[in-house]
Amino acid sequence: MWLYLFWLVALGRWFPMKGQVTTDAQEYQQYKTMAEYSMTEGDYEKARKLWRICLTLPKYENDTKAQQKADDCTKIIAAQQHYQKALNGEEDIMPAFRDLLKLQPISPQDKFFKTRITQQIEQTADKYLKEGNVEQATKLFGYAYEMTPVVGLAFKLEQADMKYVEKYQRNSLPYTNYKQKKNTPQNNTNSLLELDEYAQIIKSADEALKNGNYDLARRKYSAATQVPGHENDHYADEQRLRITRLQQINKRLEETQNDPRGQLIYARDALSLSPDDATLRPKAAKAAVQVGDEMLSKELFADAKRYYQEAARYGANGMNEKIADTENKIKAKRQENAKKQVEVAKQKGKKQPNLQPAKEPKPRREMPTLVGVAITAGASAAFPILNNGSSNIKTPISLQWYGGGHLIVLPDGKFSPIVGVHYAPVRFQTAAAAKTIPLERFAFDLLQIPVGLRYKYPMSNQDLSIHFEAGATFNLPRKLNYTNYAVEINNTDLNMLNNQTLGFYGGIGMSKYLSKRRSVSLMLQYQRTDNLLNLDYKDNATNRSRASMLLQGLSVQLIFRVF
Repeated sequence: MWLYLFWLVALGRWFPMKGQVTTDAQEYQQYKTMAEYSMTEGDYEKARKLWRICLTLPKYENDTKAQQKADDCTKIIAAQQHYQKALNGEEDIMPAFRDLLKLQPISPQDKFFKTRITQQIEQTADKYLKEGNVEQATKLFGYAYEMTPVVGLAFKLEQADMKYVEKYQRNSLPYTNYKQKKNTPQNNTNSLLELDEYAQIIKSADEALKNGNYDLARRKYSAATQVPGHENDHYADEQRLRITRLQQINKRLEETQNDPRGQLIYARDALSLSPDDATLRPKAAKAAVQVGDEMLSKELFADAKRYYQEAARYGANGMNEKIADTENKIKAKRQENAKKQVEVAKQKGKKQPNLQPAKEPKPRREMPTLVGVAITAGASAAFPILNNGSSNIKTPISLQWYGGGHLIVLPDGKFSPIVGVHYAPVRFQTAAAAKTIPLERFAFDLLQIPVGLRYKYPMSNQDLSIHFEAGATFNLPRKLNYTNYAVEINNTDLNMLNNQTLGFYGGIGMSKYLSKRRSVSLMLQYQRTDNLLNLDYKDNATNRSRASMLLQGLSVQLIFRVF
C-alpha cells in the first residue's frame, strides 16, 4: 500500500496526464494523504518526513496543521525511544510507559498503537515474572490487560497473582481491579493511570507545568517521590530541575520586558524546556512580532519575514498579511536594485573624465624575526669506545642527559644558522670481558658549544615542518673524577682529558608552531667526539698511557623556542 501511494504521487508529480497540471495545493494534499497513512500504520519516522515536505511547498511554509503533526510525530518518536531504553533495562520503565501512553490521543487513527505497547509490556512482564519480581510483573500484566482485555493476558495476570499471594498472603492491586471490573463495561477514561498513585500525582504535576503553575508542579513532583518505591525517581528529579531553570528564565523575562530581543531569546529557551507551556507561546509570539517590526522599519525585509514566520509558529494572528507584505517589499527592493545596476552600466558606457585614481597605501612589510631563542633538553644513549693502544676496552652503554639553549638566526627561514651551549654530566665505566665486573669509572662534566645549520622543509599543514640539522661541537671538559676499582685509585686531575676537543652532530626532527614566535621541536640526533683523553698524560698508578677515547651517542632532543 505504501509503495502504491508513493508511485501514485511521484508519477502524478513528474508525469501528469495530458491537460493535467499538478498545483501546489494538489501536491500538498498528496503528501498529506501519505503522511496520514503513515501515522495510521504507526510509521512516525516517515510521517514526520512527509509533514516536513508539506512545509517546504510554496504557500504552505507556515501551515500550522503540518507543523503540529510533525511536532506530534517527534514527540511520539522520542517517547518510543525512551520506552525502548526502559525495556532494555537502561531506565525506569514506569515513567517511560506513562509518557508513551499519554501520547495515544495524538494519533487516534493508529490502530496498532495499543497492540505494540501491549506486546512490549507483556514481554517485559514475562521477564519480571521469570526473575521473581512479582510486584512489577502483576502491575505490568494489569496494564496490558487494561489495554487489550484478552484471555491470554488474564491468565498470565492470575498466574502472577498466585505467586504474589505466596509472597504477601494477599492479592495484588492489579488483580483485585481486574476481578472487580471483569464484568463491567470499560469507560472512556484511561483507567491505567488510576492503578498507580504515583502516576496520578505525576499526571497532575505535568498538567500544572503545562499551565505554567511552576510552584504547584514542583510540589506535585516532590510528592511523587514520597510514594513508596519512587524515592529516587529520575523523572521527578529531572522535572524539578527543569522547573528551577524555567523560573530563572521567567525572572529574565520580567527583567527584559522592554527588550523584545531579550524576551524572544529567553522565551525560546523556556519553550525548549517546556514546549507545551501555554503561558510561554504568547510571550514568544509577541516578542517575535516586535523584533520583526523593528527589522521592517530598518528595511531588513528578509529578517522581518523570518521573525514573522517564527511568530506564526507560536500562534500569533495576522502574520500571513505581514509575511505577504514583506515579500512584496523584498520583490520591490530587488527591482530597485536591478534598475540601479542598469543605470550604473549606462554611466560606465559614457566617456569619463581622465581622473587619476587615488593611490592606495602600500601594505607595511612585516619584519621577519632575526634571532630566535630556544631552550633545549635531551637524553642520550652513550656508547664510548676506549683504546689502550693495543685493544679496545669494554664499555657498557650508559644513559646521559643534557640541557642548554640555542640562538637561531632567521628561525622562520628555510636555512637557519644555530649556535648554542649545552651542559652534559658524562658518566660511564669500563668492565671486564663479561661486562659484569666494573674496572674503572669516568665522571666528568662536559660543556658543549654546538654550531650548525638547520634546513626547514614545510608540510601541507602550515603549523608543522620537518627540519634537518648538522654541525660541529666544541667540547670543554670540567670537574673530572676518575676511579680505578682494580687498584682503588681515585684521580681528579683534569689534565687527564684534553682541555678542548672538536666533534660533529647531525639529526632530523619535526617542529610545530604554537604561535607566531613560539614552536616546539623533537629531534633524533647522533653525536660523535674523538680524542677526549690526553694521549700525553701518563698515570703511573694505573699504568694508563697513550689511551684514547671515542664518545658517541644517539639522543632525543626537545627544543622549545620561546621567542
